[in-house]
Amino acid sequence: MAASPLATLIWFRPLTRSPELDPYNQPPGVVELRGAGAVLTPKSALSLSLALHELGTNAAKFGAFSSSKGRVSVSWSLPDTGGIALTWRESGGPLVSPPSRRGFGSSLIERALAMETGGRATIGYASAGVICEIFLPNTSLVWLSIGAPQRVDRTAVEAISTVPPPEKLKLLIVEDSYLVILNLEAMCEDLDWTIVGPATRLAEAMSLARTETFDAALLDVNLDGEMSWDVAAILKSRGIPFAFSTGYD
Repeated sequence: MAASPLATLIWFRPLTRSPELDPYNQPPGVVELRGAGAVLTPKSALSLSLALHELGTNAAKFGAFSSSKGRVSVSWSLPDTGGIALTWRESGGPLVSPPSRRGFGSSLIERALAMETGGRATIGYASAGVICEIFLPNTSLVWLSIGAPQRVDRTAVEAISTVPPPEKLKLLIVEDSYLVILNLEAMCEDLDWTIVGPATRLAEAMSLARTETFDAALLDVNLDGEMSWDVAAILKSRGIPFAFSTGYD
């Protein structure tokens, strides 16, 4: 059975605890949470959970959670323009200076949120503590993004079986999971292949499928709720081989 779209959610409301940050809230009061009521879609909930995990881990190693006087405030609101805006703010910890290089954690936070939700995140290194500003669009909120299920004629899309020989190829990647993209990028680097994309949304994928030159494509079936069948149809019409990938059944 396919998972319900509502199977995994983050429920934002005025509250005093968070499972993601509970390990750091000793004694109580180290973490302050406040904000308006909202429910996130499963994909956005997972992306935000990863971001909060990375922020918490970094704070435990170098920031507010590494000091007995350190505090973290997490606040969020629903702007009139739509979406949800969240701020992570550290204080009371060691003095902060900008890092000399970008680490995996900051890349995960900024790039993953943009790719997987269409939102954005910026990390600031004020001397008093790290500040992370996160914005998730309307499509990240359940009551604004869930519509009727889409029926698709699967027989209209057929994969092409002829695959070019394993040489230096150009591969179109259509995928909306940041961690999967990281693995695919590493794979292509090892094989000395060139990546086209990655495209994380249907409109972008269709544009690349129509206009770019490449040897093969790997298509995620579900792109944040939109199916990639139309991309496959374009590739079929151009005679370009492709494969589907999915975490769904």
